[in-house]
Amino acid sequence: MAKKNEKKDDTFRIDEIREMFDNEWVLVEVTRLRGPGQPSRGRVLAHHKSRMKIARMTRKFHAANPGKMSYTLFSGEVIPKGVVVVLMMIEFDRATLILRHKRGG
Repeated sequence: MAKKNEKKDDTFRIDEIREMFDNEWVLVEVTRLRGPGQPSRGRVLAHHKSRMKIARMTRKFHAANPGKMSYTLFSGEVIPKGVVVVLMMIEFDRATLILRHKRGG
């Protein structure tokens, strides 16, 4: 039984947070790291369908809480089933880019 003045733990594992929402962006205050840059636990600060609204909330959070770490995740499928993503890297040298820019191409 919890004592009257004990705070309830409102933090969750990142995988739990991902399952709490359906196709939403989630802003999390990181409370525990697994390793450098690897959040493992946090407190949900906001969730919304709009990525831009979460981005604004993230800026406000950091302005009010300098030094605290946040993590933003999307709770749905990032790449829908049946879609194949092909990544290609094309390397240009600086002279080629300048020449193309001047020619308008």
